[in-house]
Amino acid sequence: MEEMLILPNKEVEAVFRGQSRITQRGQITLPMEIRKKFELKPGNVVCFFEVDGSVFLKLGPIVLSE
Repeated sequence: MEEMLILPNKEVEAVFRGQSRITQRGQITLPMEIRKKFELKPGNVVCFFEVDGSVFLKLGPIVLSE
């Protein structure tokens, strides 16, 4: 099931917070600045969304409903 992410119909300011390289096992490391800013700990869930050919992360979990 696909989750619909509705974005506001306006320009959105984006702030660069770092980058990460994908490992051979498909893993990434979230930059320390992001982990600190959002108080992320081991076991936290992040969700991936595709919007207009870009990938966005959102703190989860996301609850899907029919």
